[in-house]
Amino acid sequence: ALGATFFQLFSGGQQVMEVLEDILAEPSMEMGMAEGYDRLDHMSKKAQRTSPSSTVSSVEPLKSLGLPIALCDLISNMVDCASKGGVTDDESYEVVKDVRDDLKLMMDSPEIYLRDLDLTHASNVDLQMESIGCKDGRTSLYGRESELEMLKESYQRSISSGCEVAMIYGSSGIGKSTLSNNFAEYVTAGRAGSGGSGVFLSGCFDKLQQLQPFQAISSAFDEYCTWLTATDERKLERVSTELKKDLGDEIASLVTAMPNLRGILGNDFVCHKTVEDGDVAVDAQKRLRYLFCQFVEIILGCQEEPLILFLDDCQWIDAASVALLNQILMIPNKSAFNKQRRFFFFGCCRDDELNEEHPLTLMLSSLETFETKTTNIMLTSMSKETVNEMVSTTLCLLPRLTRPLADILYHKTKGSP
Repeated sequence: ALGATFFQLFSGGQQVMEVLEDILAEPSMEMGMAEGYDRLDHMSKKAQRTSPSSTVSSVEPLKSLGLPIALCDLISNMVDCASKGGVTDDESYEVVKDVRDDLKLMMDSPEIYLRDLDLTHASNVDLQMESIGCKDGRTSLYGRESELEMLKESYQRSISSGCEVAMIYGSSGIGKSTLSNNFAEYVTAGRAGSGGSGVFLSGCFDKLQQLQPFQAISSAFDEYCTWLTATDERKLERVSTELKKDLGDEIASLVTAMPNLRGILGNDFVCHKTVEDGDVAVDAQKRLRYLFCQFVEIILGCQEEPLILFLDDCQWIDAASVALLNQILMIPNKSAFNKQRRFFFFGCCRDDELNEEHPLTLMLSSLETFETKTTNIMLTSMSKETVNEMVSTTLCLLPRLTRPLADILYHKTKGSP
């Protein structure tokens, strides 16, 4: 009865039995009702084998009106239940609650569940997951909402009054980068409340580049130089003046580590600094570490927007970078910067490659001595329901229909993204 009511509502008053009788009468006027229903059942099963979004002929009038295929399928399934005397197949509804849940999903997320996606065409041209799920360009996040909220709260505390860093732990491929990307979108799109739109800097440690000290950190702050040269000219001039005044010719060492810094200093910058023969690698690292800290201190003093530093694959951090990062994290604790500190650091790390003697573990433990809190976020495998949600939104199909496929994926992947 409910299916017939929906059919009449969306077809402009046409009775579903009228359409069914036309279908049943099509092969022969003398065909029996039982044979007609058998033919209708055969047509339905054939259509379902052809395409997951196919419907029986009884909903063709609805399709011709331009109704979304998902809505046509919903009505068709209810009509099928009635026409087959309550005998249902895998896609037919058994209880009204399932109908209500599907309708609510269509109303809450029409961009997903009322989107007509040609899965047959998609399978022929090689299905591209990222091209059919989220259409607004944002990174999709599944089952990590509470972890993202923890990261946001840590960020807000850090840029307001507290001294706090955050670390995301998990095995390879568990979703650390996806969570970080979602957070980056949050802080750079001005959705961070009182934090405003922040400047997001990122670097990544490489297992094969551990002999190049500061590479990941210098790459991140080189991004800042690029960002600054493309923004407010007055701020650019202020930073340039402060750097030249405080660092003098020593700044040449930073230009070597951050080539885009030259864009801040200007074309008229001339370096008269020469490397003395007595310099050794250790002393050069110490000097560069000092200059980096001076650079960060200056830009924090000139910076109005929150500055976020993200370092990935911290399990491969080198000893020199640990020492530099530790000093950078101490800068906002200075009394001169407490009122205007708008800096936040967080990193990603594979927990199965850390131990108590790892340089990063020791550094994070030492931060507690300076009243700097560390928020630890541990990512684990997704639940079966979360996997089904991911499959459902990616394929633009209702969760009720994708559950068998999600069960297979969960069994094969154990919930790893």
